[in-house]
Amino acid sequence: MNFQQIRTQKIYEKVADQIKAMIESGNLTPGDKLPSVVELAEQFNVGRGTVREALTALKALGLIEIRQGEGTFVKQLTSKDILGNYSNLLIGIEQIKSLLEVRKVLETSYVELAAKRRDYQDLINLQDALNQMEDDLNHNTHGEEADWKFHYAIAKATKNEMLVYLIETISDAMQNNLHSSRVILYQREGMPQKLLNEHRQIYAAIEQQDGEAAKKLLMHHLQEVENFTAEIMEQK
Repeated sequence: MNFQQIRTQKIYEKVADQIKAMIESGNLTPGDKLPSVVELAEQFNVGRGTVREALTALKALGLIEIRQGEGTFVKQLTSKDILGNYSNLLIGIEQIKSLLEVRKVLETSYVELAAKRRDYQDLINLQDALNQMEDDLNHNTHGEEADWKFHYAIAKATKNEMLVYLIETISDAMQNNLHSSRVILYQREGMPQKLLNEHRQIYAAIEQQDGEAAKKLLMHHLQEVENFTAEIMEQK
């Protein structure tokens, strides 16, 4: 049997990983200025040299830019940056595409049932997810948790335990997919608001118990995500 050796992580890598995680989660957004080296050293309780090494590593990844005399800023990522430097974040473009195909088959089939069987509590759950999406949008975060809650609430609205079980079975893959997809999609101007509006339209169809409309809207939503992902693949 072949085992991989355990690698001891250097301190500067741990600092870099924390800053990188904040960028990936949306807590740090393009254009944000990082604290000074002195301030970061105090916050992380490490030496200034360690902070400089961490910033150098992040710069090499294309995540930050250091402007002489101005400071260190989170960089605006291009599609190429995402594919090249976010390889450990993304579950893989091909995997995203494959899971989107599964979602189109599965979710568009049961959303009609959800529209027919939804009750008052289901509408509350869906609205809560939409409210969280809007809050995430206002705070410039990617909102994959709220996205997952919305689609999971649709599954729950079917009142079919087997369907809920199927969604729960692929929940980890779906949540990774949602995060990875949103990191890509958010590079297009106006896309965050567009995604929120599409979810609101799906909600309205479910609220009105219009299963056919809900199915069409959900298919359109997933197809657009797949189409834009395909564009990114062509740029790879």
